[in-house]
Amino acid sequence: MKYGVLPKLTKAYILERINQEVIFAHYFNIITGEIDNIVNTTTRISNSLRTDKNPSLGFRYAGNRLRAKDFAGHFWGDCFDLVGMILRENPNTKLGFMNVLERIAEDFRLHKYAKQSTIN
Repeated sequence: MKYGVLPKLTKAYILERINQEVIFAHYFNIITGEIDNIVNTTTRISNSLRTDKNPSLGFRYAGNRLRAKDFAGHFWGDCFDLVGMILRENPNTKLGFMNVLERIAEDFRLHKYAKQSTIN
């Protein structure tokens, strides 16, 4: 890497620096340790992105990709799909996916946002 030149912001770049569980925990407002106890179990939690009186959010791995499902029908996808939903961006388009990557990088102080870090 040349001095002062950042690598391309990609899904791989993000996932090399922060794992899927942490991304889900951040956007669903879950304590990181709690999500580890929920993944691949029948345990469901309340979806913090909506009023959810009956816990309906569960997590499963599909290969090496963690996916969340809101059994009330409000969400199904990976951590990038989740951020897309929050941003109202389509992560299946080039522009939408780049906006998703930028938001994650900014929120976790990665890439060009690293020098602005307030996380210890």
